[in-house]
Amino acid sequence: MVCASTAVLTTPACNEPMKLATVAAKKKSSVSTFAQSSRFSAMGLIRLHWDFFGPDSVTTAEHFLHHVDEFCKRENISGHRHWVVPQTVRTTAIVECDEQYLKPLRDALRPVRGERVLAE
Repeated sequence: MVCASTAVLTTPACNEPMKLATVAAKKKSSVSTFAQSSRFSAMGLIRLHWDFFGPDSVTTAEHFLHHVDEFCKRENISGHRHWVVPQTVRTTAIVECDEQYLKPLRDALRPVRGERVLAE
């Protein structure tokens, strides 16, 4: 059973190669990781993260997600969902969508982090 996989996405302005960090757990045998193969036969879900800081970070993150909704509507990105995770120091806005929308979302909205949600 695979628990999670995380990929750190770089923006086009950054000249570094895409850095991949994979966290996988399986009970008995080893698993093929995302770092070994960047192509899967089936499209999965991705989660993109944006961090906001300061006393108004929750309202700023919610307002940002309103603009993400407008972007998704304009670019015909359907089936996405989003939420805000308030933490002690920062607030994280998270968008979850199909992996096929990775490039348009990453290139236009420049997330801080991204992760692939693996199914069993």
